[in-house]
Amino acid sequence: MSSAVIRLYEIMLAAKKIPSASEYINGWRLIFNAKNINETWRKIGLMHDLVEVAAQESMEVSPNQKTNIDYWKNQISAALQNTTQGTQWQHFIARIDQHTIGYLSAQATISGLKINHSKIDKEKTNNAIRLLNESISEIYSSELEIGIKLCLIRRIRSLANSLDDYIITGDEAIFDEFKITAFDISSATKNKINIPAKSKIREGLAIVSDLMSTADGAIALSAPIIQMLENF
Repeated sequence: MSSAVIRLYEIMLAAKKIPSASEYINGWRLIFNAKNINETWRKIGLMHDLVEVAAQESMEVSPNQKTNIDYWKNQISAALQNTTQGTQWQHFIARIDQHTIGYLSAQATISGLKINHSKIDKEKTNNAIRLLNESISEIYSSELEIGIKLCLIRRIRSLANSLDDYIITGDEAIFDEFKITAFDISSATKNKINIPAKSKIREGLAIVSDLMSTADGAIALSAPIIQMLENF
């Protein structure tokens, strides 16, 4: 599993580097490398979940640090809740003070020492997202009937978005989305509609399957999924 505390700490360090005069939404857009404003707002929403999960993780590994955990949790939550698109970055970052960073840094260190964490491979994940999004054109040009095409396109887009969110949240529920997608595609090919061996769909799903092999609770599922991929 990946550490929510470490991810949150890394994001807060990146936030401290954004010029204080920047617009709030543009600051987050830089941190997330988001394509547009709508995607940026969606990812800001994920930050609320990340703060909560990081606080829970911290309490599990060091319950005696509750006062410090409550401090950084409240500071970051308040900063997220009290800023809007029209404000400047300084109104957000002002709450991320030295104590917030210091306490969060200590918790990230403790979490890294006490739990066997695996770091999210952002390069692999981003490559899978790119391939899945590009694979949509393959589905459009395939010989599948229109109803199946639309179903698979929705599924692929949903998987790509969930995978994009996974980089922030580390929520391994993404792998349930992946299994459903792989099953739907495998079912579609039972109609003897072949997907090319070098297809972007196959490549993208193979990368996600590889990511699964490093996730807690997903290792036993990796081999069956790989077998399923080989069948289409």
